[in-house]
Amino acid sequence: MKYVKIALLVIILLAVGVGVFTTMATYSTSARVGQLYKFGEKGMLFKTYEGELNISTKGALGEKWSFSVNGNDKELIKQLNDAMGKEVKLDYNEKYVKMSWAGDTKYFITKMEKIQ
Repeated sequence: MKYVKIALLVIILLAVGVGVFTTMATYSTSARVGQLYKFGEKGMLFKTYEGELNISTKGALGEKWSFSVNGNDKELIKQLNDAMGKEVKLDYNEKYVKMSWAGDTKYFITKMEKIQ
């Protein structure tokens, strides 16, 4: 009985560790350039900040790329709101797993630069 309790505790700790790792760890880091044409707050129960980037040349309709922003990063949220309709470079981290309470995508913006 003692070994069953220890084995169960180890399994629970491993499951929690894997869960924390997959939700918090970064899979990749990169950047994308395009025109920011959609950004705002979404959700009824869990409010998240979501946006879309038009990845194309000279305003032509191109590939749509969706991203999320950490709701605690108020300065970045303000910068993105001010950059609507402008050409921007977005640095982001890709997470292993998408969690609905954190954002609609696995791509979380860490930095924004306006392209002149």
